[in-house]
Amino acid sequence: MSNKNIFIAKTSELSQSTAKGISLDGVNDQLFLVMTDTEVAVWVNDCPHNHRPLEYQKDKFLSADGKHIVCYAHSAHFDKVSGECFAGPCKGKKLRKIQHHVIDGEIYIESKSLINLKD
Repeated sequence: MSNKNIFIAKTSELSQSTAKGISLDGVNDQLFLVMTDTEVAVWVNDCPHNHRPLEYQKDKFLSADGKHIVCYAHSAHFDKVSGECFAGPCKGKKLRKIQHHVIDGEIYIESKSLINLKD
C-alpha cells in the first residue's frame, strides 16, 4: 500500500470552542479535529473506556465551555492537548492522536496513519 496525503479540512473551519468530525467512509466520523492554544490536534473518535464514538451528535466533542474533549456516553473528560482522560471511567488512559501536517491552511494526514484506527 502506498502512503498518500489525504486532505481532511481547512484550519479556517476550526475555532478553540468547537470541534469538527471527519468522516472517511461518508457515514461515521472516524476522526475529529480540535484547535488548542498552539495547534490543531487530530484524534481518533474512539473512547478508550468502551471503544465507542465520543460525540452525541455531529461535531459535539467538547465540553460546553470548549475547554475539554468529552465522551458523552459516560462523561469521560480529556485534555485537548495530551488526550489524557482526567475524569470519568477511563481516567489515566489517552485518546489516540493522528500525526498530520498543515500546508497553506489545509490539514492533511497520511494514509498509513489510518491503518487499525481503533487499535
